Amino acid sequence: MSMTRRLLSVLAALAFVTAACAAEPAASTSAPSTAAPPPPEAAPQEEVATPSTLPPPTVLAAPVLPNPLTQRAIDAEMLSHMPMPRLDAPLAGFTASVIREESNETAVDRLPPSYDEREDQVTFGRESGYRSVLRPTRFFGTGTLAADTWVATFTTALGASEYLEDYAKDLAKNGDAGRAPDLVAIEVRTFPVEEVGDEAAGFIIVAEEPSTSSVYQETIVAFRIGRLLAFASLFRDDDLDVRIPALQVAGAFEQRIVSVLDGSFETVEIAPDPQLAAFTFSYRQSLTQRYRYVVVPEGVDDSGGGDGVGDGDGDGETPGTTIPVVWDTETDTTTVRSEGTVIGEDFECSVRITSPAISIRRTYVVAGGLAWVSDRGGAFKEIDRFEEPWAADLVYCPGWSPDRTTSGVRTVTRPGNGVLEPFGEGTAERFELDRDDLIAVGLAGEDGTGISVSWFNIVTAGDGPWVVDLALRLSGTTASLERAVGPGFYPGATVSIDIAFEADDLNSETLSITLP
Repeated sequence: MSMTRRLLSVLAALAFVTAACAAEPAASTSAPSTAAPPPPEAAPQEEVATPSTLPPPTVLAAPVLPNPLTQRAIDAEMLSHMPMPRLDAPLAGFTASVIREESNETAVDRLPPSYDEREDQVTFGRESGYRSVLRPTRFFGTGTLAADTWVATFTTALGASEYLEDYAKDLAKNGDAGRAPDLVAIEVRTFPVEEVGDEAAGFIIVAEEPSTSSVYQETIVAFRIGRLLAFASLFRDDDLDVRIPALQVAGAFEQRIVSVLDGSFETVEIAPDPQLAAFTFSYRQSLTQRYRYVVVPEGVDDSGGGDGVGDGDGDGETPGTTIPVVWDTETDTTTVRSEGTVIGEDFECSVRITSPAISIRRTYVVAGGLAWVSDRGGAFKEIDRFEEPWAADLVYCPGWSPDRTTSGVRTVTRPGNGVLEPFGEGTAERFELDRDDLIAVGLAGEDGTGISVSWFNIVTAGDGPWVVDLALRLSGTTASLERAVGPGFYPGATVSIDIAFEADDLNSETLSITLP
């Protein structure tokens, strides 16, 4: 039974590259300090729960009873309103790039012949489904490549429950390739899920792409409401524990589903902005983290063996002596720069990413549904833009959406509330914003606790009006930034984030894209 059919589409996710942040810090050659270590940050209780290894005895915890909410007919229109179109903090800025019906036929597309999904659909009575694939549209600093919400109906509640149980069994025997057939599940763990749906289960899947040896982790919360089965998933390229954010997404997903089922859901019609047919852009983002780590004093063996400083007994220690804890400080900065031209759905874009661990310089051309990449000035080659590592780069093209609704700044950039200034042959409006505005756009958590904003300025222009200039600097501790924009930072670090974006040549008819 394939996770592809119910968790994330074959479209690969886009994300901020934080390889340096995920790697183990290297030893520093600077002078160490013997100051006391920083106090440990308190973790939520859920974070320290130890997940058990599959297979569980069974996913079923109680007799499966019908739920009155799903006793009625559930048509395609109702299903279409259930997947999440966007997410709130700490994943604010994740917006659905795909919302589509997932019929039984669609659910088995591109699956290897060995998969038993078609038989499972008949056995458990799957009817139809809907999914959304959400990608970041601003600030990609936390390593979550994509989020997915998926829902499907079955003829009976028992069928939905047994489908979930069968899914867990397939994972237990590594009979599921993960989010795509070219990924191989190498480890699966479970974790308990309470107070979501009529029954629920959590899964952490570590999968490898054999062709590149890249390893990914997907954290999934599956829950059932009557004869309806839903999944919420976070996909990453590191092993960070994101069970709490995944549970938050699942909780919001459940509320949305219930509101559709009980009739309280209301669609809000928003007048579409004028179309921005073409523009040029430049984007810069830097993430600086300053953290402390333990340095092993010279002459001390930290290998755990008996060959270092010791008493000759082979235990590696001298009786009556204490090895001092020595701390040192390290600063890591990851910088992303991109620039390019966008014309409708097509674009050309150069991306440079530098950090202590990586150096990337690539140029992309996307046109007519095809994509090409040139690595470090080499010849262009055709690629699948939705596969890694290309997908992770392409989120920076343009890096920040000039559309005020998509980038979440519409409410804080209302026309007439800013200060007019020249822009090209016309005028623009400048908004000098603060931390409260950052909270309003979803980049400072619920209340901005622990977040400092040095500046947050936006300039809008054109008939949109569009974001043509943005400058943002915020800082805080790992704990405060994780509450604001999600997990992905060094433990106990102080973090500074700078973002700068410019758009120009709005709707210019002189812009063009050169094909390889």
